Amino acid sequence: MPRTCVSGQTAPSAPSPATQAPVPALGPAGRARITAAALGLAALALVAAPAGAATYTVEPDGSGDYPTIQAAVNAATHGDVIELGDGVFTGPGNHSITFGGRRVTVRSRSGDPAACTINLQGSVSNSVRAFSFSAEGPQTVIRGITIARGYICGS
Repeated sequence: MPRTCVSGQTAPSAPSPATQAPVPALGPAGRARITAAALGLAALALVAAPAGAATYTVEPDGSGDYPTIQAAVNAATHGDVIELGDGVFTGPGNHSITFGGRRVTVRSRSGDPAACTINLQGSVSNSVRAFSFSAEGPQTVIRGITIARGYICGS
């Protein structure tokens, strides 16, 4: 009888007495229980498996998958990426961005902060910030973006 190798180790060529015992045949009820258990495990694996992260684009002119950064963040779920096209982002929806606890990445598509700017147009009479964080944690990332003209008046 030929020898069988498993995980790089050689197995004995003759079966051991324990492997020679007859295996009882399963009846319909036994097969049904095994099938139900296998289906249950498969369903659990599908529920527990994280969905693939999506990437959404936003362009300064309002084109892309979403018209503003805030709209893209609102549509995102944990792990998603929001890519900003090169240019200058201004106006409502492109400042005072809140994440609502979502752990997402907001980044410039080019990776060049000199080419991708959020201009907040803040002033003494217009207190404005780029982002507001609450419970997002270190999985929320802002990368490759210049933030300009923010102004916050605090008490």
